[in-house]
Amino acid sequence: MIARCTAVDAPYRGEPAVNEGPEPTEPSGGGLIELMQDADSSWTTARGVWRHWRRHDLVLLAFDQHFARLAASGSAVWESPTLPSEGSRPAVVEALRTVTVDRNGTRVRVERLSSQGDDTPPDLLVLDGPIFWVRTGPKVSTNVGDPGLSHGGAEALALLRPGRLPKLFELRPVSRSRVAGRHCYTVTLVPRAETQDQDPAANALGMIAGGDEFVLEVDVLTGLVLRATKIVDGLSAEIHEWLSLELDVPVADSDFAPLTATT
Repeated sequence: MIARCTAVDAPYRGEPAVNEGPEPTEPSGGGLIELMQDADSSWTTARGVWRHWRRHDLVLLAFDQHFARLAASGSAVWESPTLPSEGSRPAVVEALRTVTVDRNGTRVRVERLSSQGDDTPPDLLVLDGPIFWVRTGPKVSTNVGDPGLSHGGAEALALLRPGRLPKLFELRPVSRSRVAGRHCYTVTLVPRAETQDQDPAANALGMIAGGDEFVLEVDVLTGLVLRATKIVDGLSAEIHEWLSLELDVPVADSDFAPLTATT
């Protein structure tokens, strides 16, 4: 049985922290895969603080390279999307949000704590099955349950659902680390050549499209991903990480109630 990951008090930006967990043993390939696959169903509710950081020039570089390769290979890309150019966006974009998750991800509440470099980050996002509500200032919008309309902002869920990763990437444990005050396996990811997913990083890690090199910090007790980093030109380009995390905590139905406009 996967042990509970309670009150993971993360040191911001990697400061040293006291770790009360056991010293990890080196994982076998199969053992790591099993640990991460079991993690998907090992929790029901979660609450924590999630940080999303990205360096815009490197993310843009990886994004453009990704779609250029797809076009060169003849893949079915009907239109290459675009990101804002370097001159129109700050060098670094960062946001801190509180995240509350229920029913293994069926209901989600994401509330902005702080942000820099993002033009119009929503203040609050609520997902309840196929329905979303999002509030920015006094304005609230919703898809009224239309599955053809979606809204970003809940990418932290990808860190709580690592079970897909072994099918999309080769997992290579390279060292051990201490992240968020816990022992972790440091694992590099290499996209599998046989995968049919054109962009596994975006779909399985909740990151912006592009990139071929990724590093995970995987909790040795739970198999959950505490930090995911995209590497571009040898530098960190994008990071998703939990700064704090509790599993199987009480949550209220009111956390996921439909949003209404404020005055």
